[in-house]
Amino acid sequence: APSMSLSTTPSDAPLMIYSYTPPPSFSTSMPPGAIYYDGFEPGTFPEGDAEWTTAGDALWELTSERAASGVYSIRSPILQNEELTTLSSDVTMTTNPSWTGGKLVYSVLAGATMPYDNCWYCVDGVLKGFLFGMTQFETQEIELSAGMHTITWSYTFNPIQLGVFPPRPANYLAALFIDDVYFMPIDAIPVTPSPTVAVVPTALSTSAVTTVAPTSNPPGAIYYESTPPTTSFSPTSSPSWPPSSSPTSSPS
Repeated sequence: APSMSLSTTPSDAPLMIYSYTPPPSFSTSMPPGAIYYDGFEPGTFPEGDAEWTTAGDALWELTSERAASGVYSIRSPILQNEELTTLSSDVTMTTNPSWTGGKLVYSVLAGATMPYDNCWYCVDGVLKGFLFGMTQFETQEIELSAGMHTITWSYTFNPIQLGVFPPRPANYLAALFIDDVYFMPIDAIPVTPSPTVAVVPTALSTSAVTTVAPTSNPPGAIYYESTPPTTSFSPTSSPSWPPSSSPTSSPS
């Protein structure tokens, strides 16, 4: 387990600052089909993670405070201050230019609550969404086209520059955590097959089928006979036949 020490700033700004000794390395595995994965378990962020950079009023840091898996995640710095000065910090991932299109998947815990703080993310400098009000890690996905992209997550303290804060809610986290980042190329994303519709033949019709005989010799035929339809009927009475003539005497 990591060893931790607690120090405080002067009494006029009672902010808690944690330092720790990294625990032994703990490796999590790359999801099947992914071509990139970072769970921050080597404990080398940001210097040892070439894809990641951080900038702002303070820098993002590696932490064992919370993690979606394994031991480590990365988190926004502590930007709270008694003067309520608006401060912000970013962390940016730059994708490999050789990557095809696909999905960037990551776990995020955004413990931000307006008006105290706010979190959002951008792709190539374009705002894509806000992150807030989370109490546990959630999985998010970002669709990316082929080529290099920059994905930036930002945390801001007092974003609307209030002079006085209302009472803070219980379990106010005041931080943004990111973990288990991986890239899944489009050809590795499972495709859900369309449902198969079984075609059931309908019952054959019992209606009589009328066949019309040709009235002329069909092309190619060497024999043809047209037989008029035969009409059959049942007599309504016995036929009347003339009486037979019997001789009255023997011929002489």
